Amino acid sequence: MLKTSKAAPLIRGERRTGDRRRASFMRLVASALNLALVALLGVSTPTLASTTVNYGSPSPSAINNTAPSSTPTLQTVYSHTLFGSSPVVISAIDLFLGNTSIPNTQTYTITLSTSANPVGSLSSTFANNLGADAATFYTGVPGAPAYPGTWVSFSGTDFLYDPNFGDLLVQITHPMGDDRIYSSYEGATADAQQVYTFIDGSTTGNVSDPGYAMATRFTFNTSVGAVPEPSTWAMMLLGLGGMGCALRRGNRGGMGRQQA
Repeated sequence: MLKTSKAAPLIRGERRTGDRRRASFMRLVASALNLALVALLGVSTPTLASTTVNYGSPSPSAINNTAPSSTPTLQTVYSHTLFGSSPVVISAIDLFLGNTSIPNTQTYTITLSTSANPVGSLSSTFANNLGADAATFYTGVPGAPAYPGTWVSFSGTDFLYDPNFGDLLVQITHPMGDDRIYSSYEGATADAQQVYTFIDGSTTGNVSDPGYAMATRFTFNTSVGAVPEPSTWAMMLLGLGGMGCALRRGNRGGMGRQQA
């Protein structure tokens, strides 16, 4: 005759109680983890505020004797002080036309980068001024004819620029020809400088004095997103730690039942 242990139902009851407690604890940990994730996602999506800054004072009677008129390659470096002290996302660049009206039928390529050299210290070799983050911002034909006293806008691929790492370089290239954009120039401030060439395919150019550059307008967005609160990070870490402990307990419990 087989003997039934009186302790067996008690052990099974304790196991069921432990399982329920573990399940309840896991639900609590999962809730805390979800709350922390929602809070983190809420602060990681910044609100963007559009800002426009100008270099130079546009005027229909401004000087018109340089690029990108007859220069197939033009580099202009703008001082980082024009953009504040926080990273910005540049979405558009406008050039002002002076007293010349030329149809826009050529293909322009605009490259942006953090300049390897600051205003006042540009190299005559174009490649030496391009930064490691150089990226094509715009390639195409501006389209509509441009007239004196108007801005020509180039809206391209968003470019992330951090003024804390140096000045901004804008490189414009296009084929030589008769139809080009003539932009007015402003020499009132020393916040910009150019390197330009009149020869197709040339890798070097002439370095202008600081303050000799196109009247230019930049449109960019600045991030105004919040930084996660310490309590949010603490809740996130607590939730992850609690979930890990619960899983480890569950594994140990499963091994104990198998051995029993």
